[in-house]
Amino acid sequence: TGFVGPAFVPLAHPLARIEHEQNALWVTPNIGAPLLFSGPGAGPEVTAAAILDDVAEIATAGKPRRASGGEFAGDEPITCQAPVTPWLLRFTFDGNVPSQQEVSEFLGSHGIWFSQAGRDVRDNEVTVRHGLVHTAPRLHVELALSALRHATGCATHAIRALEYGDV
Repeated sequence: TGFVGPAFVPLAHPLARIEHEQNALWVTPNIGAPLLFSGPGAGPEVTAAAILDDVAEIATAGKPRRASGGEFAGDEPITCQAPVTPWLLRFTFDGNVPSQQEVSEFLGSHGIWFSQAGRDVRDNEVTVRHGLVHTAPRLHVELALSALRHATGCATHAIRALEYGDV
């Protein structure tokens, strides 16, 4: 499993040292220590395409690709699943702010559970709250946040949260 995209990482994680226009790839093999590859970026689309091309090359074990449409030779289809990871959630409440317990219970009723809840930060009439939740598939997180937005009118945002050694 794998994904290409931004992620919230602890300061101790090697990816936390990647800055500015640098891109990085964190690989955790089945055998051996994790590997970090980094270098200057060429933009998100170009970088993602290059990484996916490399992954496809590895997945096909060097089998030649068909000339038309970039399909792969061989009978076995190649599938890729996004990893199930923890998530950093951000809630922006405008006006009425439900308690942390109310939000926790609401998300819990949708199968999303906090591992760490942040404190509220108020700026004029807006309250922002962050929290880390336990591992969950992206679809479950999106459905729970959609229900919370509908119930409270808050704005939500989710980003993968990698712990040292994840993915």
